[in-house]
Amino acid sequence: MDTLRRWFAEYFTKPLLKRKLRKASAYNFHNLKMQIDPGVFHPRYFFSSEYLADFISRQPVSGKTLAEPCTGSGLIGLVAREKGAHVICSDIDQTAVNCATRNHELNRQKFPETGSWRVLASDLFDNYPPQQKFDVIVINPPYFFQPQEKQEQLAWNCGRDGEFFEKLFSQLPARTRPKAAVYMILAENCEIDRIKKIAGKYGIKLIQAEERKIKWEKNYIFVVEQALPNP
Repeated sequence: MDTLRRWFAEYFTKPLLKRKLRKASAYNFHNLKMQIDPGVFHPRYFFSSEYLADFISRQPVSGKTLAEPCTGSGLIGLVAREKGAHVICSDIDQTAVNCATRNHELNRQKFPETGSWRVLASDLFDNYPPQQKFDVIVINPPYFFQPQEKQEQLAWNCGRDGEFFEKLFSQLPARTRPKAAVYMILAENCEIDRIKKIAGKYGIKLIQAEERKIKWEKNYIFVVEQALPNP
């Protein structure tokens, strides 16, 4: 049955989806009302976003500093902001930065007085405030080992040799506070063992926290361990 669903998705769902994604569309997640621009990773159609948003909604992030590189539409950061976290979101794609910024404005009246929000244009942590460290980091990364030659590939491809993960794992220790929680979501159709091998080069382990099968695809949330600097 899963094979049939994948075949149907490849030859019928994907072509239809490509047409839909050429236009801006409204999107709701629980109490959040959002507008998703063309070219921005769409939470409705790509399974990882809603799963990770649901996961973060169950974590104790109130009052904590939380970073979300690769923010896309801003959904994950908005869920954390709704819970009272101090959020810095970022994306390498300015279209996504603009989208996440507007989605915060659309929901500003729903957020508690505690907490804060900021969006940056940044390649991972490059443009974050110097020396800024976080209690929680949440990552929905590009994970296909293909070149990033076009703007629309940034949300999907991590580079032929996994350059995205090389940079991420090298930067993480300097951005985490002692006892920080770092979460990453990956799907079964990516090279998880290859990503784990890159993490190991930096003394980092990916420990599976939970998994969820959504339609024909399994998604896994990992705790990124040993990414902590010395106190």
